[in-house]
This record gives sequence, C-alpha cells and structure tokens, in this order.
Amino acid sequence: MVFSAFSPIARQDADSKIPDQEIEALKLRIANPDLWTISRFFAHPTFMFYTDAQAKAYAVAGKREAYAHQYFKILKQYDEFGYISEDGFAVQFDSKQNFDENYKSNWYNYYR
Repeated sequence: MVFSAFSPIARQDADSKIPDQEIEALKLRIANPDLWTISRFFAHPTFMFYTDAQAKAYAVAGKREAYAHQYFKILKQYDEFGYISEDGFAVQFDSKQNFDENYKSNWYNYYR
C-alpha cells in the first residue's frame, strides 16, 4: 500500500522528464489530422482535437485506450523507480473548440 502512495509523484516526475520533442514525435506517429495538440499538466495528458465532435467520435472508436497505451510506453521509459503501472493509466480527450469557447484559449483558465 505504501508503494502505491508514491505512484502519483513518480508519474508526475516521469512525465516532467519527457522532452517536448518526444510528445511531438508521438503526435506524428499517431498521424491523426484531427489531433490539434497533446497537452500535459501534472502528468495528466490531454489529447486535444479540433472539435468536440471529433473528440467524442475518437473516444467512442476506442482511440483513448490506444493513445493512452502509446503515451504510457513513453512515460515508462522515464519511470526511474518502477512505480508506474499501466493499470488505471488514462488520458483525456478534449477539443480546441471547448478550449476556445469555454476557457478563452487560455491554459491557465483551462487547468485551474
């Protein structure tokens, strides 16, 4: 039980070590023209599509799990102490449309 208490801290530490270039390379490997960006905040990656409809459609199509698996493979390389498990690891799907309309295109507003 104590071991799992370190998991969130280890996940955040590992995520902070992933270079932006690796995230961009992941985006290129995914090669989804509807994917605007991959946003990271405290080890909670959000795959941002251009529209709400795209985010929902890709979630229904099972892409959330596929993208989470691909992201986790990168994250695990930076898990220095082996605390992170793929069990329960998830990514979020959202949209630029939501970001622009509801958060005034501001990351501070989005993540607070």
